[in-house]
Amino acid sequence: MSSPGHEAPTEIMEIILSHLRDDFPTLARCSLVNRGWLSMSRRWFFEDVDIASFRTTSRQARFHKFMDLFEKSRPTAPCTLNQHVQCLTLDPTFTPYQISGLSNLDLPNLNAIRIKASSVFAPPYLLSTISTIFSEKIRRLDITSVAFPTPLAFVEFVAGFPHLEHLALGDNAFDKGEWHPPATRLQLSPRITSLRWSQRLGIIMGEVRGWLLDHIQQQEIEVKSLEFVANGWCDDFPSDVFATVAEKVERLDIHLNFSDFNIIDSLTSVNTSFLNLRHLHLKCPLENPQSLRYQPGSLNFALTLLASSLVAPQLSDLFIACSAKKGPRLCAIHTLRGTPFKQFDEALFAWPESGSLPTLRTIRFMAENCPGHPCLRAPPRFAEGSSNDRVDDGFWEGPGEGPETFEDLASEFLENAFPRTLAAKGLNLFVLQVLNR
Repeated sequence: MSSPGHEAPTEIMEIILSHLRDDFPTLARCSLVNRGWLSMSRRWFFEDVDIASFRTTSRQARFHKFMDLFEKSRPTAPCTLNQHVQCLTLDPTFTPYQISGLSNLDLPNLNAIRIKASSVFAPPYLLSTISTIFSEKIRRLDITSVAFPTPLAFVEFVAGFPHLEHLALGDNAFDKGEWHPPATRLQLSPRITSLRWSQRLGIIMGEVRGWLLDHIQQQEIEVKSLEFVANGWCDDFPSDVFATVAEKVERLDIHLNFSDFNIIDSLTSVNTSFLNLRHLHLKCPLENPQSLRYQPGSLNFALTLLASSLVAPQLSDLFIACSAKKGPRLCAIHTLRGTPFKQFDEALFAWPESGSLPTLRTIRFMAENCPGHPCLRAPPRFAEGSSNDRVDDGFWEGPGEGPETFEDLASEFLENAFPRTLAAKGLNLFVLQVLNR
């Protein structure tokens, strides 16, 4: 890198460094290469600033230094790092002094606020100060797992950002659960195109959910992207959420837990079509394949129901990200290789005749590669006639060698799990490797 002629173009380096935005140790090492890399790295260091981590007594000095660094009336030379800050993470336990200091920050590109999850109810002065100071600037708001004093305080806070485009909420608790209809002046931002919603919000406070959905319908808010996160302790999810966004949503991300596969039933039972849905992403945990059966609540059952009942005439891509339980068990790719998908295979084979997903062309499974130890590395390969435990219409073989590269494991999974679909050659099936974290 000593000769400028051998350096990669700035645009290429920015793309490379952007992939390290969540890997601070590596990004820090890259920033020491030269001044150019330092300048490009700073963007990712300061893009998302968590000042909530400064709240303890031992870090008060750091908090005040941060406030001084970005203060508008800074007596010394202006700091250029403030140009990179786009998101601030705050804490419900901030003192009135700390909250008032936010109004003195010079952050011209700030567009997102995240309030850290806490069991402490967010005090009214915190909510009013944030909405007052940042009302016109914030486009993205994350209040997931934030506890509010009342449901009305929740509504007033969300309605305090008229230019909001992305809203993440759910798992919100309320100190006083009485519901009083909010004033008509409290309106949800008509610019919202993306929602991240937790399952628990609809169970604890149906009135809050109703207020949000009513405004989405009455204001004809075009929610293009909906991300739903299951909690693993509830049997169903209010289908009115899916029904409200069904006609306009283009992307659905559904994070499932081990007991939440029957939520797919809520998705397919909606009495409407997902007319513009193009991408469906499912994040699915995998149980030990030896314990799986084709029954309600299983992954095989959920995907079969999805393929046979979902009406989405524009859907082109289905992504299924698979994860395994942590601990001394099978890794994701080994578990996926042994998971039975006979009924799902049959549903995909009959898919052209159903007509509900006419544009579906690609199904992508995503899984981490085997890390070696502590994976049990048992080869979950189906073999007819085996004397071992029966799983659906296949049987487990005992431990053996078997292929161990990701490509061989993925190929064996597709050949054994989807023989009819592959033979029909109507769909493209892939298994993509997700890098181990």
